[in-house]
Amino acid sequence: MNNKIFFKIGAVLSLIIIAYVFFITFVITPKITSYLVELETKQAQIQLDRISAIIDSKENYLKEFRSIRITQHRKNIRNISYIAQSILKNHFEMYEKGLLSKEEAFNSAIKVISKIRYGHKDDYIFILDKQGTLVFHPDKRYHKKNIFNTKDYSGRRFVDEIIKNSISEGETYTSYTWSKLNSDLVSEKIVHSLYINSFDVIISTGVYLQNIKQELEIEKEKVVRELDPFIKSIMIEDSGYIFVMNSKYNIVLHPDDDLINKNLKSIGG
Repeated sequence: MNNKIFFKIGAVLSLIIIAYVFFITFVITPKITSYLVELETKQAQIQLDRISAIIDSKENYLKEFRSIRITQHRKNIRNISYIAQSILKNHFEMYEKGLLSKEEAFNSAIKVISKIRYGHKDDYIFILDKQGTLVFHPDKRYHKKNIFNTKDYSGRRFVDEIIKNSISEGETYTSYTWSKLNSDLVSEKIVHSLYINSFDVIISTGVYLQNIKQELEIEKEKVVRELDPFIKSIMIEDSGYIFVMNSKYNIVLHPDDDLINKNLKSIGG
């Protein structure tokens, strides 16, 4: 009799244990797992939103940086034009006082102007007459050469535009594509031109956009260096991490330094 009772009690306990294990395994555990996955996903999303906001901010900064640098360079080359104008004006006054002939005054001014250095190492001043002859140019390939009908590397005539606008407006900005100083490298450039009535010439100063692009690249590298320790400090649970790539799938930031600058497609994700 007692054995039957113990057997029944054991059977009931076994069913309870089985039911409990079943409940834990198929009801509670999936809910806990689902909750943990959902929690981890939310945490990852928060981190991604945080990083995204910072990167968007840096991207806007870099866009503004390029615009600001172009504006600054435009002002700078204009200032240099006016410095050269002042030099020519002073030498013209020497001519008016009879201290120098007009030719001597002009040549003396050119010697002073040729020593002016500004901006990047390949920024320079050149001087045109109204016929399109380069009466001064630091690149021997163009010095004393008539370039009135010369086209830039995009096939556009620009010299007559410089001459016409400088004379009619007093000063002007012109954009065209040209080789760098004493080099075959070609870049778009911005030039400020100023008509000098006393000597009947146009003085021009310029900056290559390629140099401004290099300034932007340097600034980009600076931004990446600032973001690098922040990205590396973020961990998602035990093994998750965040990395940043550009539009060409090149990895820009990654906790593993060996993967930086590699293409995501080439390493199979």
